[in-house]
Amino acid sequence: MLQIADLRFAYGDRPVLRGLSLEAREGEVVAVVGPNGSGKSTLLKVISGLLKPGCGEVRWGGRDLLSLPPRERARLVGVVPQAPHLPESFTALELVLMGRTPYLGFLQGERKLDLDVALRAMEMTGTQGLAHQPVGELSGGERQRVLIARALAQETPLLLLDEPTASLDIAYQVAILDTVRAIQGRRGGAILVAIHDLTLAAQYCHRIVLLKDGVCYAQGTPQEVLTRENVLEGYGAQVCILEHPISGMPVVLPVPGAAGADGDGAH
Repeated sequence: MLQIADLRFAYGDRPVLRGLSLEAREGEVVAVVGPNGSGKSTLLKVISGLLKPGCGEVRWGGRDLLSLPPRERARLVGVVPQAPHLPESFTALELVLMGRTPYLGFLQGERKLDLDVALRAMEMTGTQGLAHQPVGELSGGERQRVLIARALAQETPLLLLDEPTASLDIAYQVAILDTVRAIQGRRGGAILVAIHDLTLAAQYCHRIVLLKDGVCYAQGTPQEVLTRENVLEGYGAQVCILEHPISGMPVVLPVPGAAGADGDGAH
């Protein structure tokens, strides 16, 4: 289980996380939602070790992730970052094989096992046809799917996804989320996904955490969190909440012109 308690982080004198606490259990997909600047990406960077918090705890299975050496933490936490800088001359397969680095010794080359795991991850994400294509020649959506394949090849129990469907068309959004959720479910791992699309979050996530001003404003099932009142308070947006005819989960639709000239919808 991922346990985060009283997590605080600031960029200089600007606090971003203000005592944030949440949990993600084995087998769960938990969405982290909220307006721009609410701390979603910062939270994932702290969990992955890219940023050091001012205080607080981040534990997986009782182990303190913040105190682990990078290699050991990389065997527990996989990350799909948002708009990372990638080695343009690497092939897609070489990029996916980077996910196997935590399992290799100093200057050790990839083994057949690592190649098999990488190719299987590429097959799962529909990127096997891109294996020998340079990363610099890939489209935004292709890069995103290769990054997800790299994270899957890392075979970690905890997976952090920062806007994983941002560059994907609707068919790949569904395929990738189906694949990632199924794989982590079989492994008994957990997924924490920062996502803007509230309707998509409702269909794929067991629980939703709504951030506002660096704290958890609301958390619970999609039906509990995605209410008109919570979205208005969290985003300042008037929405209509419908029930999906197949899944029964919330569908969040904007109300055209709700803000109006006097800005009533923004309060």
